[in-house]
Amino acid sequence: MITLLLLDSLMLSLAWMIAERWGTPVEFFELLAKSSQEPGFLLPILAITLGIVAASGLYGTDDKRRDYYNLCKAISLAQIVLLLIAYLYQPGVIVSRSTFSISWLLALLFVCSGRFLVQLAVVQLRLRGKARRPIFLMGREGDIEEAKKLLNKTGQYKIRGQALLPA
Repeated sequence: MITLLLLDSLMLSLAWMIAERWGTPVEFFELLAKSSQEPGFLLPILAITLGIVAASGLYGTDDKRRDYYNLCKAISLAQIVLLLIAYLYQPGVIVSRSTFSISWLLALLFVCSGRFLVQLAVVQLRLRGKARRPIFLMGREGDIEEAKKLLNKTGQYKIRGQALLPA
């Protein structure tokens, strides 16, 4: 979870920094703080975006981490919230439409790509027998065999042992 949170932070920061360079410059919008009187907007952007992604449950199990559709929805919702805050809270501080659009598209692209690459790395580690969770099976013989088939198919678990329960 921490690794994914750091990766998402890095990808979002990169998306906004590239968007700031490529987009139409706006005098009052600075991602990084220049002085204590002029705070940067990157930390609030990250806090809001990562908070919405976390609230969507996308830092949970493997299935949740790979839910790219809901990840795109969460990032889009975060961008809408950021847009509302920018226009309602500080009307004088306006993010240009080009910067906002570029950051939204790059955030979607970078965060999804980063998560996909992490997933590929995890799958490769599991194929080599690493990064598997140890488990112990308990149950009736038929149930244990069925569970073994399902668990071996996922490649996420290493069966350490088994115990038969009396019928």
